[in-house]
Amino acid sequence: MMHKFGLKTGVIAVLHTYGETKQLHVHTHMIMSWGGIDNDGKIVIPEHDYVHIPSICNGIPLQV
Repeated sequence: MMHKFGLKTGVIAVLHTYGETKQLHVHTHMIMSWGGIDNDGKIVIPEHDYVHIPSICNGIPLQV
């Protein structure tokens, strides 16, 4: 959001270490806000409804 709209976004991340069957299953869940805070501290919601997913993924280090 920063590179396209100039907004600082919010992210909530949860680390789960076990799955439903109580077996070790490390994974994360992430929620990213649609919109953010501009340089003046105002909350802004972009009118566009498209986010280029590869640009989000490029900022996240993935380990397999």
